[in-house]
Amino acid sequence: MLITGFFTGFGFLLAILGEFVLEPDANRSTVVVVTLIILIFGLLLGYITTIHRKMGTFMLGMWTGIILDMLMYESFLYKLEGKDGSKSLTLWISVFTVGSAFGILGFFI
Repeated sequence: MLITGFFTGFGFLLAILGEFVLEPDANRSTVVVVTLIILIFGLLLGYITTIHRKMGTFMLGMWTGIILDMLMYESFLYKLEGKDGSKSLTLWISVFTVGSAFGILGFFI
């Protein structure tokens, strides 16, 4: 549970801060501070998932659903993309739907 929570928090905050806070020409001290914030957030979320087992099982189910959805998308869901090349919309809708469904299943089962 700790590892699942850590990597979920780490990856989520890394994507957000890396995209919107850090600039390509950021100095080293800014990168170190942002990295420490990301690590602390990941550890905090990992600790929370060990305390609250239901949250941890939701995350495990969510990640299982996301992995299965990526396999399904690469197998046959890619054919659902629109004529205008709206591939990413189909991908994100399916990832959110299947990941949420598996997360809810993991939470209740």
